[in-house]
Parts: sequence; C-alpha cells; structure tokens
Amino acid sequence: MWKRMWILWLICLLGSGVQAEDGPNFFPTAVGMTWIYGGNPREIALTARVADVERTADGAVFFWEGFQGRRVVRQTVDGKVMELGGETWRLLFDLRAGEGASWTIEPFGMGDLLDGARVEVVSRSAEVRVPYATFQGAIHLKLISPNLADAGVTEVWFAKGVGLVKWVEQSIAGPQAYELAAFTNVVRVPDGFENVHAQRHDRFVVELATDREVYAAGDLVRVRYRLINISGGSVRLMFPSGQRYDLALDGQQGRVWQWSATRSFIQVLSGQNLGAEETFEFTEVFSLSETGAGPGDSFLLRGFLSVAPDEDGSAGPSETEGLVKFAVGGQVGGGLPEPQPLPPIETPTDAVKQETGRPGDF
Repeated sequence: MWKRMWILWLICLLGSGVQAEDGPNFFPTAVGMTWIYGGNPREIALTARVADVERTADGAVFFWEGFQGRRVVRQTVDGKVMELGGETWRLLFDLRAGEGASWTIEPFGMGDLLDGARVEVVSRSAEVRVPYATFQGAIHLKLISPNLADAGVTEVWFAKGVGLVKWVEQSIAGPQAYELAAFTNVVRVPDGFENVHAQRHDRFVVELATDREVYAAGDLVRVRYRLINISGGSVRLMFPSGQRYDLALDGQQGRVWQWSATRSFIQVLSGQNLGAEETFEFTEVFSLSETGAGPGDSFLLRGFLSVAPDEDGSAGPSETEGLVKFAVGGQVGGGLPEPQPLPPIETPTDAVKQETGRPGDF
C-alpha cells in the first residue's frame, strides 16, 4: 500500500514542480495539466494532475492531488525540488546534479519510499520510449529505499517540456513499468484561457488555447498560441512573407474557415533564431459569425507558424502545429475529421531578406 501511495505521489510531484528560470523545463507547471500512464505487464492506468499554485515568500508553491491528498512542493533557483513537511523543507531532487551524483532524502517519518531514500543520477542524456513519444536527453534517476523490503530499486525518467514519462518498480513479483500515454493541459490558467491543449513535437512543445470550451453562435473567440523550444539548442524560423502564423477551423464536414484567407501579406523573407527554452507566442481574436459555425457543432482549431524550412535545421510548419477543440451551443463531441494537410509555404524568389529580433518581434 505504501509503495502505491508513493508512486502516485511521485507522478504528481515530477509533473508539477517549478522550473528554475534559467534551467531546463523538466517540470511544466500549468494548473490543470494532466498525465495518464499505462502499466506493463499489469495493465493499470494511473492519472495525475496539478491542482493549484500560490505565491509565497519562498516563491511559487504548487499543490498536487494524488492518492494521499495534497502535498506542497517548490523548486529553488538552482534547480532543487523541495517538499514542505510541517514547517520544514527537504530536498527531494537536484535536477542540475551531474551523472553519478547522489544524495539522501531527509526522513519525515512517513514510512514511504521517499523517507531516507538514496537518490542517484544514472544519466542526463537517456533515450526513453513510451506510448506518448520517444524522448531524447531524459534524466534517469535511481532511488533505493531503506523502508520497504519488497520495493528494491525504483527508477524514474523525466523529459523536458513534459515531466515524468516513465518509472519502473522492482519487486518480488518482477519489474512493473508505468509509461506516459497522454499529456494535456486542459483545465484553467490564470490569464483567462481556460481551454488549453499541449502537444509535443520532436523539438517543440506547442500549446493552443481558447478562452472557453463552449460558445454561443456569433461569439468572439480569443486564441493564444505558445511554442516552446525544448530541443536544447537554437532553431531557425524562416518566414517567406510578412505572415508569421495561421489559424484553421475544421468541423464535421471539413474546413470551414482559415484566418489568412481574407488577408494579404508583404513578400519579404525574414528569419529569426529561437533559442533553447525560448518561447514564440501570439494571440488572436475572431468572430464565429465569420466562420459559419452553427449551434450544436464541435470544431477543431489548428494554429501553426507560417515557416518554410529553406535552411538546414530550420523549422517546418507541421512541427509548429497545435490543436484544440471547442463547441458552439453544446458539448464538445467526437466525429471531428482528421486535420487536413497544411498548405505548402513557398519562399518567394524576389523576396527581400530581413532579420527579426527575439520571438514576437514581427
């Protein structure tokens, strides 16, 4: 029982810690983020979510919901994940520690796998394959607990932009793995965008959000797009015209609206570098009256950058795509079509090449 309690606690903790401002984003922290894991060989599904956040004198403190209720965690500016017990903070994980480094977690008298456990950094460049995706550069930790004889060694892997992606329990019954099957951020965020979906690509995490999940016919729809570079290096964004992004809306009968269809753009080639952990973000507003979206329908909104991969290593539009669903006058339902292929983005031969600044400098 204690082993299962600790595992469910660890799911929430690894997914909900606070990232250091200048450190790798191994702990995404939007309230409402949800992780779903599948078990192997025993088919056991587990779900975790970020419950709440408070700003305190110690910085951002996150509350997570799991099998044992709520716990309180934060991360220091130097990348150490801490847990609060009573009035005492204890070190759980040092995410900047080098390979081979180890530490012991101070006992809180809880009797679970964390109390007194020795943690060792096995690798900072692991490859891990799970149903959700294949991750490169994952951190691999090994935990040895002095409390539970049948628990032995527990191994965990977590990846930039996502959090905990896999763990393996060693017991007298043999190894049991839990692997990430789905990851979404769909509940609420403090800036008013309540309907949020996060999607991971090889080099980016893309969030597409609307201010609501259900609208009335003719309502205005507020949209926020956010692309985060998790590649570990700089990625080139090449724009073949003045257009930087696009939005497209698909319904049960296919494409009903595209943001760029009624707009024209200057033919100027420009480029910018998106550094590691940097973000490209835009917001837009459109009226449902211009889309023809009627009551009772569900829709799939797509957002992507209007980039052309005309240089080695530069980004293409498909890897910048984000998706989110919403409904008009009802509940979000199934039956939505697969997204149509993105239109080709050609580089004009007579374009004037320009350089732009940091993300968002259009």
